[in-house]
Amino acid sequence: MGLSLTTMDEVFLRVGELTDEHLANETSRSSAEGTPEAFHKVLDERMTLKNGQGRLEGLKLVKEQFLALLTKKYIYTLRKRKLMLSQLIIPVVILILAIWVSNKSFETPEPPPPLEIKLDSYKKPVTLASSTDPTFSAQLASVIGASYKQVPNGGSVLTAISDLGVSEIWLRTERRI
Repeated sequence: MGLSLTTMDEVFLRVGELTDEHLANETSRSSAEGTPEAFHKVLDERMTLKNGQGRLEGLKLVKEQFLALLTKKYIYTLRKRKLMLSQLIIPVVILILAIWVSNKSFETPEPPPPLEIKLDSYKKPVTLASSTDPTFSAQLASVIGASYKQVPNGGSVLTAISDLGVSEIWLRTERRI
């Protein structure tokens, strides 16, 4: 069973015309009788559904409307299978194509080798460090080597750097790290 939107519009227009004609006949008949109560009685009889139920309200109405929309969409989908398939398949194909193209055009290069940081590139480097733990200072001196200089206890590294820079100003560009 299926109805197009145009057919539904035509049905509702035709029902409206028939109802208007029928109400006009009933109105003229009740006018002839001269009682408004008779008109309202006929109108109430016509407004109720034939199976004895009144109008749907609340959640029942929303449920019926939702089921009607699902039924309409199902019927529309059955009629337009090619359109449904194209709406499902074409976006998936385009998405797969886009992913494939992006993977081919943006290949990741090999990462560069790790950079080794050595003090060999400097002439007579000086490395200043400050520690209150003698064991840590000894380990630091063994790792850094001959360029290690301990900052005096209680002194700051910045003061030690500026003192060293002032005392050997001509060598600072060659020795400081």
